Amino acid sequence: MSLLLVVAACSSPGRGTVTVETPDRSVSDLLARLDRRCTDIVTTDLGEGTLCADSGFRMGTDGFAFANWGRSPAADDNISLQTMIDLFGHSAVCLPGDESSCVMRPRTVQQLDEWNTAIANGRCEGMAALSMRLFLRYDLPSDYSERAATATELDRDDPGLSRSIAHWWATQFLPEVADVARQSRLRSPLEIVDDLIVGLANDSGQTLGMYAGGSGHSVAPFAVTERGGSYVIHAYDNNHPGRRTEIIVSPGNEWSYAWGTGPGGGTVDWTGSTGTLELTPMSARMGPFTCGFCTEPADDADTTVTVTSTDSSRGLHVFVDAGDGGTLEVFGSSVVSTIDGATVAFGKSLSSVPVAAPSVTVSLPAAILEAGIELRSAAAGAVTSASTILVRRAGQPDLKVTGAGSTGLVGATRASNPVIRLLENGAVVRASADRGVGVSVAGETNLDCRGRRQPCHRRTRCRPGRQPHDRGDIQGWRRFARGQHHGGARTRTREEHGARGGRRAADPHVLAGCATEGVPGRPHADDTHDGGADHRAGHCHAVDHGADDRGDTPRLMRTAASPAATQRKFAATPDMNAE
Repeated sequence: MSLLLVVAACSSPGRGTVTVETPDRSVSDLLARLDRRCTDIVTTDLGEGTLCADSGFRMGTDGFAFANWGRSPAADDNISLQTMIDLFGHSAVCLPGDESSCVMRPRTVQQLDEWNTAIANGRCEGMAALSMRLFLRYDLPSDYSERAATATELDRDDPGLSRSIAHWWATQFLPEVADVARQSRLRSPLEIVDDLIVGLANDSGQTLGMYAGGSGHSVAPFAVTERGGSYVIHAYDNNHPGRRTEIIVSPGNEWSYAWGTGPGGGTVDWTGSTGTLELTPMSARMGPFTCGFCTEPADDADTTVTVTSTDSSRGLHVFVDAGDGGTLEVFGSSVVSTIDGATVAFGKSLSSVPVAAPSVTVSLPAAILEAGIELRSAAAGAVTSASTILVRRAGQPDLKVTGAGSTGLVGATRASNPVIRLLENGAVVRASADRGVGVSVAGETNLDCRGRRQPCHRRTRCRPGRQPHDRGDIQGWRRFARGQHHGGARTRTREEHGARGGRRAADPHVLAGCATEGVPGRPHADDTHDGGADHRAGHCHAVDHGADDRGDTPRLMRTAASPAATQRKFAATPDMNAE
């Protein structure tokens, strides 16, 4: 058995370069180096101790006066189509056409929905990153409000501010940023302190990620002091505006953080060691960025299963049954696996409870061809929050299930009733008897309805698009397109943007293989489909994400632009992110 437990996240380049030295062979050597970096200067406004490094960032001017929050009622203040275009470029996320409008590629629709589910659990990463950008003057408070001279004077409702926070929040998921954070997590807590001291001296604009059990959080570190043999990282915590917070790193190479008051009224302390702290410099957020969801996974790529809860206070309980390949179970901080080579990553959230993991990504080796994915509860009929499951695997379309609830019970040794059963050439989605789910499918090539442009309707049989991307089994695709029935429970597919019944989103978009073009269509007699999309207008197109018939090739890398300076062209679809 082998399980690698990793953690993953809830710009302009720095003015200097962070130099990361070879890891020390002994803690004593590292402590000696830190002692040389620190001074005998007694601090006056950072509590007891002597100064090691101080950027000058202070709560009264440089931190936001409002607290971290989740999803906003206004769709444009969350992750919008414009966010995706700012990050990756029009041609990567939209179908070929006039850049003054956008018909989203199918995978863009799925990713947009996944990120907006995740941001409901808090946007700490975005607040930490943007506060650092404002402090280092990469962005200006006046970009958002003429009356504001400092970050503290900004209001959450200032035009564009929430949108920019969402933009920088999303960067944590981009390969260029995630890879830097992942490498940083290989460093011990004392090495993180050493790297931070160097970064503060170089104005690197680092954010600090902390993980405890199944939860994660991001803060903006701005100073390091030495106190009684331990090292204190002073930070702006966006969950506690106006208050300087401290992460204590002991000579024993462990850290602790007094989070504050927990849900039950008691004090919550986070603790950890190597693998639970990360530093991300602003240079990692500069770009250009790779659009990781825009292309087909490599043939030997892991299968990734990302489960995101809509309620950050409730911990996810995920069970993966790979048959003879073993099983994997995640609940809060507990991970038990017999699947060789599997990895688990946790997301960041608003919750102070270490066991309330709002987002979990399980990576399964490519050799695992079939597996059941089950969400579990402690007892039959127990109330569980709705979850979104997104599956990416080589040679298969991306599969997303929304509104999924628990279908299994804690303690069972096998997944007898999985929400998703992955097959070698397809998948089966199951809904509980009392809860419908939404299902969408998106591949590198959009579904091509018999090679002709024709209206999409519930009887349409779609096949994979033209070669060379047709690597899936036809019957497997039809399982996706038609949906499945199990024990009388219907698998309900609805529009990605939340429209139901006769209501249709106004913006053009692509849904489960059909690109709507705003052309009035005749409503179906029955708007509950056996799979397919709940369309009111549209036609099926062959959409090649590598290049279309006109030779337009999507740009898969995009240099980051400050959202504050970007002229917005695309509003979010109405009702897409409404609470």
